Amino acid sequence: MKVLSEQTFKTLAGDVAFQQGQQYYTQGLVQDLQVHENRITAQLSSEPPFKVELRHTARVFEGSCDCPDSAGFDFCAHCVATALAYYYTTQTNQELSETPSDDLLRRYLDTLTKPQLATALYDVLEDHPDIQEQWQLKASIASGQLSAPEIRKQITRALPYRSGGLWRAKDVSTYFSSAADLLRMLTEPVLALPADKIEKLLTYALERLEKALKNIDDTADKRQIVIMLLRVWLRTMLSSNSWSEDEKIAFLSQHLREQSFAAQTLDLPESIDDLISSEAANKVYTQLTKYWDSLEPPSHAFSDQSAHYYYVEQLLINRARQTGDTDQEFEILVKGATTVDRCLQLVDWLIEKQDFYEAEKWLHVAGHFDEPDARELQDIELMQVRLWKAQGNYQGALDTEIARFDEDEDLDTILCAINTAAHLDLSDQVREQAIQTLQSRLREGDSSLRNRRRADTLAQLFLNSHQLESAIALAQRTPLSNQSLKQIIVASHRHDQPAVPLILDLTQRLINADSDRQYQRVQHFIRNQMRLINQAQKSKLIESTMALAEKLENKRRTGLLAKLKAALDN
Repeated sequence: MKVLSEQTFKTLAGDVAFQQGQQYYTQGLVQDLQVHENRITAQLSSEPPFKVELRHTARVFEGSCDCPDSAGFDFCAHCVATALAYYYTTQTNQELSETPSDDLLRRYLDTLTKPQLATALYDVLEDHPDIQEQWQLKASIASGQLSAPEIRKQITRALPYRSGGLWRAKDVSTYFSSAADLLRMLTEPVLALPADKIEKLLTYALERLEKALKNIDDTADKRQIVIMLLRVWLRTMLSSNSWSEDEKIAFLSQHLREQSFAAQTLDLPESIDDLISSEAANKVYTQLTKYWDSLEPPSHAFSDQSAHYYYVEQLLINRARQTGDTDQEFEILVKGATTVDRCLQLVDWLIEKQDFYEAEKWLHVAGHFDEPDARELQDIELMQVRLWKAQGNYQGALDTEIARFDEDEDLDTILCAINTAAHLDLSDQVREQAIQTLQSRLREGDSSLRNRRRADTLAQLFLNSHQLESAIALAQRTPLSNQSLKQIIVASHRHDQPAVPLILDLTQRLINADSDRQYQRVQHFIRNQMRLINQAQKSKLIESTMALAEKLENKRRTGLLAKLKAALDN
């Protein structure tokens, strides 16, 4: 058979007829294509319809049509369309058979005409109503027929209210991902609307989001993908020339007073500085300040009313910082000083400004609230220590930190005391005193939480003072946490003295903790140990680990031996 190509058809028909024939083919006008040995026939569903006949032999490729342009023998546009259809169902199929499988579907779809693809897609959509609805929306957007009321309906679809609630992280993520997909599709038609209509739709979207969030546990902040899209709507609305400066000021002044959590997540002040003039911004903040003056500061920090107060307060604090007005920032903080936490925040702020006199006054206020709880008392004491350090009273700070450690035996407390003692050249004495205190209090065989924490703190202090042998000895006679064991093991490698007994101890713990019997953590741990020790030490570790695997309790664990061998062979 004569080899065909699109160039062959162009040569036979000429450029004009070839281009017209391509359009006929792309439009799907070629119908009832049939191949009878060397003869190809087809019907062109044009107006009027025409019959085409092609002849394909080893020497010739020619065509005829009953249209006036062909006169029964010329290769017309209808012949081109039929030749292309024939070409794509024969020669292209041959090419497809030689195409790598990973590219086959794409290459096949490329051979189909637009009507063929549309028909196939429509057939699929009929069986999938949800996907069909999305394509219907795309069609409405493309046609420009999506009105503001229709967009509002789609926003309702995007942010449905789940009466049963969404609490699993996976479900919450899926909810907001689907919402973002739909809102992303709506963004183009929304942004094409006048600013006043964008405002209405934005307000409605925030209302829907606020309602939805009442029954959604979004502690992972998955809603941010939706918020980012709504910020685009907001910026487009405010940058519109159809809105006057006064209208923008009115909108912002009202919006910043909204108690809706969803509305507050738009972070308006930070996101619109470049969209309004400095004069307009000043007017907005003047109105916001008047509104804030009318608010009563909350008596405690956990309520809807307090959240709104602190939101508006933070807007004004940000503005004061932006303009460098520290007096205004201080006045704002003082008004809200109705709780211990706020008073301590003021003390912290004053320490930063090195106003120690005022800091002492507010620390005194914090300590004289009625019935402060244990946490608040602890925070007051910590702030007192911070103030003493800022003033250079390291002895007072150290005495307090040592007294606190004597009560809580907390590692962070004693480490802070050691750092404070460095200013008095007493670090070693304080560390050694803490070690002696913990050793005198440590009770062998006591498995209580307090005693186990005491042992962990002691182990950390040994490591902190480079007393590796003492840390290893402690671990061998007193159960420590996995984290402490691991840190001692790491330290032993640094000193080129791998603590093999501790490695085996932690290995057994990891084995016991593996409920699904995959032993991946065990394998990873042993593999790391093999990388850290030298060749002479490896044999000892391999021998000890295999002996551990031969223990009766471990021999019964399916797959453990294989995992350990794989780690040791690495």
